[in-house]
Amino acid sequence: QGAIADGAPRSERSRLFGYIYLSASLAYVVGPLGGGKLADRTLVSWFTYATPYWTVTVLLLAVLTAVVVWFPETRRGSSEQGRYLDAFINLGRIADRRLRRFYLVNFVLYLAIFGFFRVYPMYLVDRFHLGVGTVSEFVAYVAIPIVIANGWLVGVLSRRARPRTIVCFSALAMGVLMAVIVVPSSEVSLWFTLGPAALAVAVCLPSCAAMLSLAASDREQGRAMGSNQSMQVGAESLSGVVGGGVAAIFAELPLLVCAAAAISGGLLVALGRKVAG
Repeated sequence: QGAIADGAPRSERSRLFGYIYLSASLAYVVGPLGGGKLADRTLVSWFTYATPYWTVTVLLLAVLTAVVVWFPETRRGSSEQGRYLDAFINLGRIADRRLRRFYLVNFVLYLAIFGFFRVYPMYLVDRFHLGVGTVSEFVAYVAIPIVIANGWLVGVLSRRARPRTIVCFSALAMGVLMAVIVVPSSEVSLWFTLGPAALAVAVCLPSCAAMLSLAASDREQGRAMGSNQSMQVGAESLSGVVGGGVAAIFAELPLLVCAAAAISGGLLVALGRKVAG
């Protein structure tokens, strides 16, 4: 994200950030399927449970080599030197007065977004008592609108609206659509409610990063994106813990909490005069 923010035009960042999340979404589909096959010794006699890990190690080495050979430095003209402690010190930049409102909005929305991915499978199991096979079908189905959004829709919207506007409307839509999931009592209804919610999630996620990138100066891009990524990881971890605890109260509550967080984030963008895309 930092490299994209350094080198891409401002109008293209939402679309390019979307491609990053598209790659991640595809990896969540290809990874488990490929890993399962690589661990299946009925396909190849020498496959073991360790084979997927060795394969990933080779892939990582190939990616590292490709980055070293073909990936250009995006800050060549800068005289700044990176230091190992910067990874920890830069977290303090979240309190920067000029950017902290963006960080707050993004953190709230990341709680909603990653909370959704954590809690909707729990809802399927607790509310409808679905088995692993059926839940896997719904997980694969949810990936379809995410791929469509990141591969096409985010780019279309980014050419017509500012990231702030996209974040605002997609967050509000995300909250409403997450809440709608728990209203019908039929399992069939999930095919009509999960997809639209996932589409709103996929539009909102890269737009959050683009909104922050446009608010930061050119010199701050790497630090801002790094701090944003740290918050994203923290929100992802926290949403899993909170979602599991809240699910113990009743099955629908985690999705309603995520919906409330999404609407809160959207309202923060809509009402915050200093939040500008």
